[in-house]
Amino acid sequence: AYQVANLARIVPFHQPAFAPTDAIQPGDKVAMVGRGISITGDVSAKSNLKVEGRIEGRSVTSSQDVEVAESGIVKAAISGRVVRISGAVAGDISGGEKVVISKSGRVQGNI
Repeated sequence: AYQVANLARIVPFHQPAFAPTDAIQPGDKVAMVGRGISITGDVSAKSNLKVEGRIEGRSVTSSQDVEVAESGIVKAAISGRVVRISGAVAGDISGGEKVVISKSGRVQGNI
């Protein structure tokens, strides 16, 4: 399995002015798979994880939150504390607290 910290740098996440209280907050550490980045293999993170690029593998896991942005594509099972989907996911999703699928989110798999 690949460790996200080895593939992406940790950057502060800037959130819109209106956000749910359980969302990733400004100043939180976020491992990001940015646009134009493609990872083949399993991804494991101990921090919040935001996917704007593409991940294809068996699993994407985080002990914190996982967010698939509108530009993000994940072909793998996803698990995290809170999972937010605004992009495309082909795989099962497991949220320890909850799973949120936005209007733009597309999921093919079990939740």
